[in-house]
Amino acid sequence: MEDAFDSKDEYDVQDDTGIWDQFGSDDEANYSFAADSSMEDTGEDFEDGVSIAAGMENKTNFQDGTGTSYDANHMTDDMVEDPAAGYSEDEATVAIDNGLDYEAQRAALSLHSSMETAYYVDGPSTDPETVDDLGLFQRPYGYITENFNKEPEVITLKRGSVYSTLSPFYKQNHSIRQAFIKFDNETGVGFGPKKEALRLFHEEEKDMLYEGYTEMIPRTYGESSNVLGRALYDTFKFTGGFPLFISKPFIFKLLTGKNIKTYDEECLIKSYINFSSMSNDDKLILLSAVNNGVQSMSSENKTKFFEAISREKDIKIAQNIGPDYFNQCVDETNWRQVVTDLACLDIIEKPACVSVAQEFQLCMGECEFYSVNEAKDFINKMNPKPQSIIDMIETPLELTDDMKKVIGYLYRFIISRCDNPKMAEQFLIYFTASTNLPLTKIRIDFHVEVVTACTCADMIQLPTTYESYKDFENEMITLINDDFSTFTCI
Repeated sequence: MEDAFDSKDEYDVQDDTGIWDQFGSDDEANYSFAADSSMEDTGEDFEDGVSIAAGMENKTNFQDGTGTSYDANHMTDDMVEDPAAGYSEDEATVAIDNGLDYEAQRAALSLHSSMETAYYVDGPSTDPETVDDLGLFQRPYGYITENFNKEPEVITLKRGSVYSTLSPFYKQNHSIRQAFIKFDNETGVGFGPKKEALRLFHEEEKDMLYEGYTEMIPRTYGESSNVLGRALYDTFKFTGGFPLFISKPFIFKLLTGKNIKTYDEECLIKSYINFSSMSNDDKLILLSAVNNGVQSMSSENKTKFFEAISREKDIKIAQNIGPDYFNQCVDETNWRQVVTDLACLDIIEKPACVSVAQEFQLCMGECEFYSVNEAKDFINKMNPKPQSIIDMIETPLELTDDMKKVIGYLYRFIISRCDNPKMAEQFLIYFTASTNLPLTKIRIDFHVEVVTACTCADMIQLPTTYESYKDFENEMITLINDDFSTFTCI
């Protein structure tokens, strides 16, 4: 199945709902950064630490002028003409009941809007007011729902109780796409409230629905797993993505029905790092082992690394979980297999993951399953880029000239060094304890003598005494390397 957008022009942005969205672009993303690696080391061009990240231009381009995309597999012979054009309201109602084509139904339904009755279809709208929202669909589709002539249910939500309101609805229905969602005492209508409702559904009861550290998986059981699977499917269809905190291997399982272990072992292990509650030092050592191997590690760090894996393995042995070889000692020959099996047990094979994935795929249907390469591309687009890291940085409101200079140095380092995906991951895991972008801003503070990472608060503390950018760069590279004894993390 082909993607709705040209793959060479795709990039990801995080919208204000906190959910990843995918856009297409007429041109390659144009990064007109003021910071180039060839610049002088004086930092004078970076005195405005914020303006360095400005200049990224992008233009949204949908598959056609309206954002509409039809799947030929769902088209029937009667979906050809537009017999509803020019109908009266009564005639339009008959046209809907007779199952006219997609565009005809849209034309007919628009006649009802003046009576303040909301009707929805399962595909992108041709109305200019809604095309931006609907253009976010990962795979737009145009088939007609079986209960299209049914009066939509109106669901009024209050912030703080979205999950408790929508959960009973999802127990009786597979989707909210035919429901009319509105927020109490708020005027918004259309797909915006639906997207916001789905975001709040996952966020309000996140600790009840999910488990994990910076990447999470379902912890539900029974009927709650069905509810979550249906809500995740709606989230994917209405936004083109998933909540940022969802584990990448679990997303791969949702989209393909397959275990990512066979296709991308590295992604599995890195997600396990983000899921696990192991110490930050252990995470740093494990990430280094994945990226660089264990051969270059010092004896001390190699010992720490094997001990950390053994602790996780022993927990499974005590629970009578895992393969027989878990009774063996962890060493250079088997550490990778042990870690991947631990990852599978923790973030793919748990009963909650299996049941939620089954319900998601029941909603999706086999015709919408992603290929392995499509799913890997989808996940890879979630990886941090220099601009997305800079966008997450929050600076103090009042800055001295020295502070502005150092912030400029930081942005320059991110742009020139974090273009390498492994360096971007190493940077993030040092300062936030996760290889993914954090869900909250990375705050900048000063008044310290050495660069310090406050991972619990997602804070970077920086000195202001650097003579040049080269001094700053050397210190950062010293921190973000394999010599873990030099790290100053709190």
